[in-house]
Amino acid sequence: MLRLDTEAPIRLYYADGDEQAVNANTTHCRAALRAHGVDAPLVDLGSPDYGGSRHLGSQQAGTAAVVRWFRSLR
Repeated sequence: MLRLDTEAPIRLYYADGDEQAVNANTTHCRAALRAHGVDAPLVDLGSPDYGGSRHLGSQQAGTAAVVRWFRSLR
């Protein structure tokens, strides 16, 4: 059984056109969290590319966004 601590902040990040982590994964995860009473906001990273890869671009943009968010939680 899935157990979630609703006191922990959570966000879901996605990038349009990621060739490896399709956006349907994000919406499926959000629906599963909502089914357990967790409202996880979606963060749109846009269409970042790195080295010809949207997936690598989303990894770079997502990591930077997560670090900024974590710093804001202090």
